[in-house]
Amino acid sequence: MFLHVPGGSSVCIHAVATAPQFQRRGIALSLLKEYLTRLERDGTVERVLLICHEDLVSLYEKAGFELVGRSSVVHGAREWFEMRRILRSSTQASVPSIPQNVLAAALSVRPNAHPRATLLPSVAGVNELVIEADGDRINKYPIVCVQDGCGGLILQAKTARLRQAPSVQLEPPMHPPPAKLPPLPPLGESASWWLVSPSPMIFDNIAFSRPLPTPQPNALEPRIKLLACAICDLGPIGWSLEGGSEFWVYCGRVGYQM
Repeated sequence: MFLHVPGGSSVCIHAVATAPQFQRRGIALSLLKEYLTRLERDGTVERVLLICHEDLVSLYEKAGFELVGRSSVVHGAREWFEMRRILRSSTQASVPSIPQNVLAAALSVRPNAHPRATLLPSVAGVNELVIEADGDRINKYPIVCVQDGCGGLILQAKTARLRQAPSVQLEPPMHPPPAKLPPLPPLGESASWWLVSPSPMIFDNIAFSRPLPTPQPNALEPRIKLLACAICDLGPIGWSLEGGSEFWVYCGRVGYQM
């Protein structure tokens, strides 16, 4: 929420505020609905995202938002909940006045709305995917889902930092990952990760699993949550700690719009 990305397809709502003397008159709901109507007319926004406390969930649901689940954001003593309102699919671009024969020819050449993503094995190395900025290495290209027919944007360019960190176990030992996702290096070996922090709102789209059970139920350590594409549910592509502010995406399980 703290970073404005020109041309981004997501809008994040920080809060809807009304003066005490005007509360409980439906003004907040009317403001929300009017704002959403204007965003829909704009035509460039695909989704509206927010986090709120539990007592405001019903307000946003009345405006058409859906509850995604508990947020990993920690700010204050109360829990936060993630909500979203999908305005339009990124594949539903408006094409008025295009002759049908021209449209058909274009679709026959490119049946998918998203260009094919470049995968990590297709480049000389992960260093080709970064640029230097403020003494750090950040992603040079938009990061997208590798699922055929999806290609959903996960991270805008220049929003994640490259880190070498130990590999982790994202799948149970006897359950291989989906065919589209390569295995990670053996547990404990060095792996290339995109580090996103301090908020999940930096993602254009991301889904979190429920916290995974720990070997010792009464352990005090925070539990792991797995990351996946929020559009097609392909995952896991990374992980984070419950209540944490760092989100790790494995470089080999996402694609790049080069």
